[in-house]
Amino acid sequence: MSEPIELLEAQEFWGEWWLPSSPETRFGGQLAYSPADGVSVKLAGGFESGQWEQMGPGARAYTGGVTEYPIVHGYVAGKPITLVGVTPTRSIGGIDPYEQTLVASDALLGVLLAAREERAFIGFECAIESVALWLGESSFSEHRGKPGDSLVTGIELHRQPAQTASSGSISFSIWHQWRVNGVNVSRGGYSAEMNDRPVVSVEFGSPASLADVKSIVQALQDLITFIAREPSAVLSIRANLPRETETLRKGHPGRGLPRGVGVMTRQRGAERLASRSKRAPHLLITARELPFCDLVPRWLATREKHRAAVNLLLSLKFGGHAYLESRLLASVGAAESLSRDLDPPRPFSRGEHKRIQKAAAGAVDEAHHDWVLERLAANEAPLRERLEFLVDRLPGRVGDLVVHDRATWARLAVDARNQLSHAGRAPNHSVHSLLTIIDVTAAVVTLNLLMELGVPTSALSALVADSTLLGAVARRAHERFGSTRDGNR
Repeated sequence: MSEPIELLEAQEFWGEWWLPSSPETRFGGQLAYSPADGVSVKLAGGFESGQWEQMGPGARAYTGGVTEYPIVHGYVAGKPITLVGVTPTRSIGGIDPYEQTLVASDALLGVLLAAREERAFIGFECAIESVALWLGESSFSEHRGKPGDSLVTGIELHRQPAQTASSGSISFSIWHQWRVNGVNVSRGGYSAEMNDRPVVSVEFGSPASLADVKSIVQALQDLITFIAREPSAVLSIRANLPRETETLRKGHPGRGLPRGVGVMTRQRGAERLASRSKRAPHLLITARELPFCDLVPRWLATREKHRAAVNLLLSLKFGGHAYLESRLLASVGAAESLSRDLDPPRPFSRGEHKRIQKAAAGAVDEAHHDWVLERLAANEAPLRERLEFLVDRLPGRVGDLVVHDRATWARLAVDARNQLSHAGRAPNHSVHSLLTIIDVTAAVVTLNLLMELGVPTSALSALVADSTLLGAVARRAHERFGSTRDGNR
């Protein structure tokens, strides 16, 4: 199988390119890939980049605009390649350009797809940052002269068993990929550098499209980002075509193996990835608290059930720290969405709610009935109570430890959110108060999601006590919410 394409490294390929509908018309050009900019191709020549409008029988007019191509085919580095979601961004020469730049959402090295939605893949393999930290195991073991000795006398390589999981018709496994980065020869002998990288393999129950592959990759990336509390890059994606059984002779080592297709796609949050600390992150949980076989299916189910809350929470990680207002709205929005998903107790029974609506509508002129009914349509507690509900449902004393004064936190969070949403500014809150509200609210959402994943109470309590994890947030909550009713100090 071919080596996967490293998605944190820039790539360049020269080749020829054509539209599937006109394979006889080909143009030379260079493909460039970078994590921040994704895939682009500079052509010597180009495809029609405008729109034609039928003006009458046998007559049409060029109206300009931009033509989008679902796929473009090519041949580079001795392999076929498909560009997906292609848009010309620069064309020189009018209808038939002599120079053109294309931008693609994805590039698939090793296959010519017939259509963007073609269900061509039986599975894929991907590597994501920080998975090794979560897994907490290595294929390397050190040998020392004696216990406590700092001198390493040898390194042994041993294979770790694969771990498996399943969700519906999709099967997952995680295994260790070894790679030797060159061999050095000296008078003393040979030396080599070897990497041990955990890789997640996925097999679909039935052939899947590129969109299906990317959807699962993003779900796994979201999982590691959630655990690491910082953006985690996708290191590589290799989509698998059906196994080779016909074109290779019997006995060939590649016969019966999946055919790998290298996927190039833009990194989400590339700017945030570039600005991260080089230190390894402290993880919320590891495989000791929740093994692979449990974590993956539970995360997929939790993410699907609470998608808006998860996306808003992760936007705080991928979006960086540039805008305080958007971060506060995202954190409180995540808490509000999660509380709705968890369906807290209703203030009134269904019958009581109907009677209140009828009585209120009867107390005003008929012209105002719709206005009153619209205001009373939702039979739900106010946001302040729903925020407190998220704290109350946390097990043991976890909620008290992370928030301290839940009433003050909920009141300040709702007040800041309403001021920003309706007035565009929050004059009653200092920057430090807003930062504390953001972090405490995000911590409450995080703890609730961990509880949904089945993380034990002891592990949640340890997170709140650990100063490298949520302990620092709990300490700031105590300083601002624990001994005063004023969130501005």
